Amino acid sequence: MDLHTIRTWADSAQRTALDDGAAVEAWHTLSHRCRFIKTLPSNGTVLDVGAGDGGLQAYRNWPAPKRSDLSMFAFAMTRGAQFDQYERYELGSWPETQPVFDGIAFDAIVAVNFIEHIEGPITFIRWAASRLSQRGRMYLEWPTPRSIEMPSADELRTFGIDMMAGNYFDDATHRDELPATAAVHDALHASGLTVEEAGIARVPFFEDHIWHIGKTKNDLVARTMAY
Repeated sequence: MDLHTIRTWADSAQRTALDDGAAVEAWHTLSHRCRFIKTLPSNGTVLDVGAGDGGLQAYRNWPAPKRSDLSMFAFAMTRGAQFDQYERYELGSWPETQPVFDGIAFDAIVAVNFIEHIEGPITFIRWAASRLSQRGRMYLEWPTPRSIEMPSADELRTFGIDMMAGNYFDDATHRDELPATAAVHDALHASGLTVEEAGIARVPFFEDHIWHIGKTKNDLVARTMAY
């Protein structure tokens, strides 16, 4: 995807017929992360690894349906602004520190934009699989290989497109080597897990509306999410 293609999209992306609030709700409802949380087993325990600001826990109560039966725990290097919304949280840097949480067997482990930051991502996957319950599920999300070839944020800005990050190497905390999808799948299979779904995390149609919001309201987060 070259600069010309990206600029054409950025210039032509339009709102849907929904108002902005409804479009944002639809985008989240249809997103892979939200769907994962909403479809977990009843009264499940969820570990959010690399939890950032703690925003993932919001999916328990928004959008519909509510999943207030879920118990969520967070692990990260620093305390996120929304960590008080979790049942408990632990702080540390993988692999020097590993989540303990009294040895809980989790019904779900979520790691979004985490394995590309750490040393030994395959070791982490094996560890995560060992902490799942019999009904446990895992959600992993990390940059695609094509993100390495995408234009940088500086290149995008020359075309008037302001973005947090344009390609993989714009984030200095990323490791030099991107985790290979085949290696991740092999590690999951070797740990006794089945890959139910794999692919690009996208919400077509509504992502154009999110871009439009970011452009018209000068919202850097919305622009980056849509991109």
